[in-house]
Amino acid sequence: MLGHIRKLYLQLEALVYDERAIDKSLPRPKFFTHENGIDWMLKKFDKSGLKILEIGSKEVVGYSLLNKKIKKAEYIGLDIQEGRNVDIVTDAHEMSKLIEKNSIDCIYSSSVFEHLYAPWLVAEEVSKILKIGGYICVETHFTYQAHERPFNFFNFSDLGLKVLFNNNLGFDCIDAGLDLPLRARFSIKGPKYLRMKELYSAFSHSYFVGKKIKDIDLDTYTWIKANPTLLDEKIKYPERIDSLEKRHID
Repeated sequence: MLGHIRKLYLQLEALVYDERAIDKSLPRPKFFTHENGIDWMLKKFDKSGLKILEIGSKEVVGYSLLNKKIKKAEYIGLDIQEGRNVDIVTDAHEMSKLIEKNSIDCIYSSSVFEHLYAPWLVAEEVSKILKIGGYICVETHFTYQAHERPFNFFNFSDLGLKVLFNNNLGFDCIDAGLDLPLRARFSIKGPKYLRMKELYSAFSHSYFVGKKIKDIDLDTYTWIKANPTLLDEKIKYPERIDSLEKRHID
């Protein structure tokens, strides 16, 4: 009985306050979304003669939605562990050792990049095996609970993914944004000055689609070239950052 009452209270409270917690100025993905991203991707790449690679393909909970939907393209499942829906067993940080350079038309990854210990190295690997004109489509976490430790290393904003697959590494951004809004607050068990304070503009997932536009010499590439200020002189570090107090929703 108490469980039903609590659920009803939370639903009513959500109807009143959830909308206020969403920062509508933040970008949302236009094409590669949580609900329709795979369908959008397959409209471009589910064609005979094309190859689609899924990084982190092992079926752990349910079946691979991507593999199930592909009708014409060649599907290749890659994972660090053997298992159902895995064609290539290797570490994504070294996948170019087993996959030919400039051979893949589209690379898809869902809820994997937060588990990569050096995602910048995987970005370099993607640049090696992806064809010019090919797409990298990434769905990962921006704000999420701890999971699959001790391999739970990084959370990404859409901006972080743009830096990872930057123009100097050979990519153009096609789509990026945050989605799946959250309500978040500090616990009553925390420091007194933070107790119960809500956090504004929290989202669960981040999304990125990049198009490979050129091959680069990775022997001379350095990650200082990922600095967004180098790519656009108009981008500067913000002079003012909104304080936690101003972001608090009363």
